[in-house]
Amino acid sequence: MELPQQRNWRSDLLRLRRSWAPTGWLLILLGGTGLLGRLLAISVLVQPFVTRAPVRALSCLGLLSFGVAALALDRRRRRVALIAAVIGIAIGYLGVLSLVTGLDLGIDKFLVRPELQLSVPPGSAKILPLAAAIGFLLGGGALAIIAARFREATAGAFAVGLAGATLAALNLTVLVGQIVGLSPGLQFGRLAGVSPQVALGLFALGVSLASWAWSRDWTPAIYPAWIPVAVGLASLTAVLLMWRGLVQGQRDDFRALLGAVARGTGDRIDEAMGHTNIALWRAAWLSPREAIGSERWAAQMASVLEAVPGLARIAWVATGLPAVILPASADSAVLRLQLAMQLPRSITPRLAALDSVRHFSLADSTATVAIAIPRCDL
Repeated sequence: MELPQQRNWRSDLLRLRRSWAPTGWLLILLGGTGLLGRLLAISVLVQPFVTRAPVRALSCLGLLSFGVAALALDRRRRRVALIAAVIGIAIGYLGVLSLVTGLDLGIDKFLVRPELQLSVPPGSAKILPLAAAIGFLLGGGALAIIAARFREATAGAFAVGLAGATLAALNLTVLVGQIVGLSPGLQFGRLAGVSPQVALGLFALGVSLASWAWSRDWTPAIYPAWIPVAVGLASLTAVLLMWRGLVQGQRDDFRALLGAVARGTGDRIDEAMGHTNIALWRAAWLSPREAIGSERWAAQMASVLEAVPGLARIAWVATGLPAVILPASADSAVLRLQLAMQLPRSITPRLAALDSVRHFSLADSTATVAIAIPRCDL
């Protein structure tokens, strides 16, 4: 005699078995096209949108394994479904292990042709982002529970329903974030840098798992036990992911603003340094042939100091002679020693071009920049 619990389990599987076939073929289509695009160097199949993350090799293999598991459940081949589910779990485990330890198996470089051009920022995950790794762990675990003929229908439905609802909510949030256009750091980052193909496939799998766990006898008054927990986890997942997206978006905007300010400041600094270089070059090459250190030379250098903003002192360094520093101060001897030590040999007039200018820092102050211009008397 067949127990009622077993009848309910089999009746649910027969009633919803037709929902596995569309999900399985969709997963195989998404994973197969991504893998084919990597092998044939068709970038549109791997990364349909340049502003979204490309599908990774392990993600393609994971989608293919889940598609095979779904079709195997549709045809009641539980052993095949169980093996495919375990493969998906192993892929998710490798993704988590890579994020924790920095492990890189090099699969993406192996299953790709050199001429394939992809847009992958340096901060992307090496194997899988966290959202994809968790998705493969949840999806593979739920499929394994179904394929292993879990005898306790209530506990099995609870686990499968919870995993399916969380999986659907997580990837639905990722898809909405990609459609809305959240921060590029979130689109390609290690947290939620999931490709649209993977997000769509895992979302469809989550819906199929949740529909499998839903019984025909449940009503709004008598709902499944996993519904409150699933709603809580789904809400928490969506809130955390969206919050992370907003925070990352503000950081990107702040970095862009700082970058614009830095570029503008850098341009002004380059312009000021250019004027200073020209003024010093003229003072070095076009000054009258006066004796270095004479009153007329000192007067001319004083006018240069007044005309160039930010110029503190001028040092005239001659071969075999001590440097002449204007205006002289108590640390002139220390400055002469620093100039003798830090001036490179290539700055000598014999080896340097007529318009060569060298910049270096002085040891007494990090805010001081020395400018060296070579001059060779005729």
